[in-house]
Amino acid sequence: STVYRMCAISLGEPPERFDFLARVSDDDKKNDKKADEGKSDNPKTGKDERRQIRETGITPMEFYRKYVPVDVDDLVTLCNVPMASRPFNKRYRIRYTANVAEAEDMEFVNVPLDVFKKAAVDQISAGHPIWFACDCTQFSLRAAGYFDCDSVRVDQLFGTDFDFDKAHGLEYGDSPSNHAMTLTGVNLDEQGKPNRWKVENSWGKDNGEDGYYVASDKWFDRYVTEII
Repeated sequence: STVYRMCAISLGEPPERFDFLARVSDDDKKNDKKADEGKSDNPKTGKDERRQIRETGITPMEFYRKYVPVDVDDLVTLCNVPMASRPFNKRYRIRYTANVAEAEDMEFVNVPLDVFKKAAVDQISAGHPIWFACDCTQFSLRAAGYFDCDSVRVDQLFGTDFDFDKAHGLEYGDSPSNHAMTLTGVNLDEQGKPNRWKVENSWGKDNGEDGYYVASDKWFDRYVTEII
């Protein structure tokens, strides 16, 4: 009750009901040039004839049930944590990770890299984007929109090899999961193996290509640790 009171003082009481209005943009941006404009679609009538979502007096739970057609019980968290202390094909629970009221701590199944990547490819191929966690600070060209281990050749710069693998990076805190993004596409080679991934970030359209990045498969192997 104390935490709720503090949040209510800072953010206001959560609404029991609310009104909602949103335009539905056309996937083809050429046919939806006015999607972000505040003008009516039909200047003669002054009416906005574009598709809209309009709700009046809807509750948060009603909105969720109507517009979020996802059963979260159908989703599982897979991780690739190749540490000797975390054997594969076992379920783990991370203490003190519950951040939703009445929810339990986060659980995941630790799987080998080949299983991890196949699950990602299969889910994208089925038309479902993937939430994923990674170390976004490593070999990241933010403005250009690339995640690639060869983007900065630190081995050539310093004249030495850097032998930390994924397990070492996780164990010693060198490459922890510090950011979440969305995998929206994957490119497969002639053998059907992934060689690069399409990533949607949340840092605005000025980063990457309209907010999208390309991640090499080598970078995915090394720095992506969790998918849902």
